[in-house]
Amino acid sequence: EVGGFAVETVTEDAHTALKLQRRGWNTAFLDIPLAAGLATERLALHVNQRIRWARGMTQIFRIDNPLLGRGLKLTQRICYLNAMLHFQYGLPRVVFLTSPLVFMLFNLNIISSSATLIFAYVLPHLVLSTMVNSRITGRYRYAFWGEIYETVMAFHLILPTLLSLISPRLGKFNVTDKGDLTDRDYFDSHTVRPLIITTLLMVGSMIWVGVRYFMHDYAGIDPRVILFNIAWGTFSTIILLASIAGAKETKQIRKPIRIYARLPVTVLFSDGSQMQTRTFDFSIGG
Repeated sequence: EVGGFAVETVTEDAHTALKLQRRGWNTAFLDIPLAAGLATERLALHVNQRIRWARGMTQIFRIDNPLLGRGLKLTQRICYLNAMLHFQYGLPRVVFLTSPLVFMLFNLNIISSSATLIFAYVLPHLVLSTMVNSRITGRYRYAFWGEIYETVMAFHLILPTLLSLISPRLGKFNVTDKGDLTDRDYFDSHTVRPLIITTLLMVGSMIWVGVRYFMHDYAGIDPRVILFNIAWGTFSTIILLASIAGAKETKQIRKPIRIYARLPVTVLFSDGSQMQTRTFDFSIGG
């Protein structure tokens, strides 16, 4: 009824499900392991995979917007919209991380408010929203590591998502390489280069602010504004440094992946004897 797998976008699974549900079909999630597959072994490959996902979900948003057309319930429309807008986090996250630089380098305030109101309203909101989110997601998603993960991806997602919003037909489908071996430990500086540059700018700017403050170069500026931007810059620096640490790749030379599965097996020995037992884990070559 839907013409097979969707090929108009590069995230074919989500788009095919959307088409099926528009036709009135039900889809179900089975909470049972039915297959085992490979994940990406290196950070660069993982980033490329997420870029494709982000591009595909943005394409669906433009080409087959869940808010428009018939066939979907309100909850389905909201669910699909959430999945598509999720990948737009790149630009706002980069803006949030780098905003202190605007004050520290150019003496410009990006928030039209006093330091007192920011400390009274904004900080409690940020803290409480993070705590509530952590309470809701529990052990499935940790707030701090979520920050780190999205920061690693943020700089790489901005351009693909913006281009897909403007021209959803751009780009082609590519399968992420998997099954590679890593014969040594190394640091993937290329993938986190934007984070390294931003960190150097942030640290340098905070040192510059401290020098200017002790030279009395901030006449007429509320000291709490300076403190707020330094605190913001310090928070951004911590997030950036932790994200950069994610580029440390460890040696991976195991080619046949081990899978945990309890299956009945018969072991045949060289003397012709047999033993009935069960597997705990196994691999094709191990």
